[in-house]
Amino acid sequence: MTRAQARSSASAAVIATALAVSLVGALVGALVVLGPVAATASATSPSLTLSQSSGSPGDQRTISGSGWCANGDLSVGIAVKGTLDAPTRLFATTLDAGTFSRSFEVPQLVTGPSTISAVQSCVGFRAPRTAQVDFTVTSTYVLQLDRPSARPGTTVVATGENWDAAAGPVSLFLSADQASDPAKALTAATPQDGRFTAPFTTPDVTPGGYRLFACQLCDQPKGRPSQTVSFTITPRRQVAAVLSLAPASGRPGDAFAASGTGWSADDGAVSVFARKADLSHPGRALGRVIPAGGSFRLDLAVPSSATRGSHVFVACQRCGQGARQRSASATFVVTARPAIKPSIFLAPAAGRAGDAATLTGAGWRPDGGPVSVFASQADSTDATRALAVAQPAADGLFEIGFTVPSRVAGEYVLFACQSCGSAASELSATAALTIQTSRLTVGRVLLLVLALLAGAAAVLLARGLRGRRPGGPRGNRPPGPGPDPHLEPHAGLDAEVSSRSVDGLTAPHLRLVPHPDSPASTIDLEARR
Repeated sequence: MTRAQARSSASAAVIATALAVSLVGALVGALVVLGPVAATASATSPSLTLSQSSGSPGDQRTISGSGWCANGDLSVGIAVKGTLDAPTRLFATTLDAGTFSRSFEVPQLVTGPSTISAVQSCVGFRAPRTAQVDFTVTSTYVLQLDRPSARPGTTVVATGENWDAAAGPVSLFLSADQASDPAKALTAATPQDGRFTAPFTTPDVTPGGYRLFACQLCDQPKGRPSQTVSFTITPRRQVAAVLSLAPASGRPGDAFAASGTGWSADDGAVSVFARKADLSHPGRALGRVIPAGGSFRLDLAVPSSATRGSHVFVACQRCGQGARQRSASATFVVTARPAIKPSIFLAPAAGRAGDAATLTGAGWRPDGGPVSVFASQADSTDATRALAVAQPAADGLFEIGFTVPSRVAGEYVLFACQSCGSAASELSATAALTIQTSRLTVGRVLLLVLALLAGAAAVLLARGLRGRRPGGPRGNRPPGPGPDPHLEPHAGLDAEVSSRSVDGLTAPHLRLVPHPDSPASTIDLEARR
C-alpha cells in the first residue's frame, strides 16, 4: 500500500466514525423526547367508581376516578340509557392529579337505567379520555299493579303513593315513548294526599314484557315526576270456537238455527256466512249477533240461491283480519227443492167483454218474480200482451182483479207463467174462460125494430116493382104468396133480419152487427137470392 492510499483509507474511517456518532446521538435524542409520551400512553385507562349505584332525584352520591391526566379539565354528566338525549352535567373540574372524588346530586330524570360519563382532554393525546359507569335513577314515587300480568281485555288496577297533587293527574302509558301523546294513556287519576287508584283495561297488543310508565307533567321530559313498573301481557286464552247448525239440512228458504260457544264479546259480533269466500264481504252475511257469555244463537233461512249438495257455513269474529280472526265452520246439506205445482182459479169463469172477475193463484215461488196472465200460451212470448200481472206473497198465493177481455165469444184457456220462457225455471198454470155474447141494450133493441120496419118496407117495395112488370097492369098481377119479413139468428151476433121471398126472388137482406166494445150496432144491407 502506498502512502497516498494509506492516507485515503484513514480519511474514510474518520468519516464513517463521525456518521455513526451522529446517528447514535439522533436516536438518543429521540428516545429522550418520546420517552415521557410513551410512558403516559402506557398508563392504565381511566375509571369511575360510585359510592352507590342508584338513587332518587335529590339524593347525594359520591363518584371517584383514577387513571386520569393531571392538570386536565374533566366534565361529568348523566344520561338515560338507550336514548340520544344530551347528558345532564353533574359537575366540571380541573384535576391536580390523576385521581378525584366528588359528590353530586341525582337530577330529575326518567326513572330507570342511566349512564354516568366522564370526559377529559389531556396534553399529548389526540382524542379525549373517557370512562363510564352505570347508575339507576330510582324514584320516591311509588307505582304498583294489582297483578304482574294479564291477558288483553283484562282489568288491572294501578295504585300510587307519594305523588304531588299540585303537579296534576298521573297518566299511565304502555311505555315511556308514548308519554308525549296524551291520547295513548291507558288511564289517568289525580292523586289525593299523594295517593291514587286508576283501573285500566289491558290493551290488545303483542304479548310480552312491558315497562309501564306513569308520569305527571308528562310534557316535560327532564323535569316530570315519573315511575315505571314491569307488566307482562300474556296471550289470549285460546278457547276453540264452535258453530252448530240445527237442523243441519234443509231446502232453500227453510228456517234453521245457528248457535255457537267459545266466542268473545270483546271481539265484536259473530257473522255467519254460507260460503268461506264471503268472509271479506260483510254485506253477504246471513246474520250477525254479539255473543253473550261466549255463546250466541241466530235464527236464519237457507238462501234461496243455494244449490243442492253439501255446503260449509262459516261463523267468524274479526272476519278477514288474518291472525286476529276467530272462526268456526259446520256443514249444511241443501236438499232438492220440492216440486211446485202452481194453479190459478178464475171466478166467475164465464162473462162478457168488460165484466169483472177475480183471479187467484197458489203454489207460486215468492222469489220467482211476477206471474203474468195471457189469453193463450202463444201470447206468453210477448210480455206486453199480458192481461194481468201479480206478485206472489211469501206463502205463494196471490189474488188480483181481472177484466174479461174484448174477444170474440167462445171458449178460451188462460195461461199464467212465472219466469216465462225459461225452460229451467218457468212455472205455469191454466184456467178456462168462456167469453159470452154481448147483451142487447136498449139502443140495440131499437135498431132491431128499425131493421124489421126496414125489412117490411123492402117487401112492399118489391111487390110494387113486380106489379109494374111489362105485359099486364098492376091490378092484373096473379095472386100468390108475397115476401115475408123474417128474423133469423146469426152466429156470434145478436140478430139478423132479412126479407125472404117464398118464391125465391131476390129480396133485400139486413143484418144487425153489434160491436163488443160499444153499445152501438151497425145494420148491413145486401141482396140475396
